[in-house]
Amino acid sequence: MEDITAAFFSFDDFHALNEDYGRNFGDNFLITVSDSIKEKYSDMFDIYHTDVNEFCFILKKFADHTEADRQISQIAQTLSSPVEVSKLTVQRHVSGCIYHYHASERLDVNALLVKVDRAMKEAKQNTQHSILEVNSLYSQNLR
Repeated sequence: MEDITAAFFSFDDFHALNEDYGRNFGDNFLITVSDSIKEKYSDMFDIYHTDVNEFCFILKKFADHTEADRQISQIAQTLSSPVEVSKLTVQRHVSGCIYHYHASERLDVNALLVKVDRAMKEAKQNTQHSILEVNSLYSQNLR
């Protein structure tokens, strides 16, 4: 694996959206969000829908950490913006993590995902609406 920057975002309290408005509404919310992020960010990032309400962004070209973090912060703002679905405007904030993976860490994909899953759990449990930076030793809060 080569050096990559990856960001993962999950909507906070997404289950409440499904409970309040129904699963079809939740699905339409995700479709609307997916269309928006694809339109705005697909030139810079490969974008994956990795779980029910989770998205992964892989930076396509190398950027220094400051520039990558700036771009990823914009993604978090976009994901946390109000969305109109079926003539109703709703808003859900996101928590997430950034991983500036260096090939020298020599992790396989599974080990990388374990680190990301731990960081996502920490972001959602302790500090919702936060982005944690993951590295080989620890996670730290970026906002």
